Amino acid sequence: MKYGWSFVVAVVASVSLAWAGEPAKVTLKVEGMTCGGCVAAVKVQLKKTEGVTAYEVSLERGEAAVSYDPTKTTPETIAESVSKTGFPASVKRQRARRPQWPLSSSARSRAPCSWPAAAATRGTSTLWRGISS
Repeated sequence: MKYGWSFVVAVVASVSLAWAGEPAKVTLKVEGMTCGGCVAAVKVQLKKTEGVTAYEVSLERGEAAVSYDPTKTTPETIAESVSKTGFPASVKRQRARRPQWPLSSSARSRAPCSWPAAAATRGTSTLWRGISS
């Protein structure tokens, strides 16, 4: 039993650490970027922003996709930091995504090609065969 409790404690600690370290993601609308130099200026500012772990800036979309540590910063703080470059930035609100499965039969025929969708349209699926039997 001595080893049983230590195992439980180790598992709980590792799960807690993994959950706490998961980055959050936000998309910023960045206005006024017209060239690669503008994109570079935004990237430099994001790199300097505390809590930002990764970023991708798109000139074509006028957006910056940012991963950040929610224990160190907020989306609004990141947007304020980017705005200091002279390019007004705001948090882009995204609609909640609806689950894609289960799909109706008409939607399955329009679904991207993948083995679960293909198996569902044929009426058989080796993945679910053991569950329904």
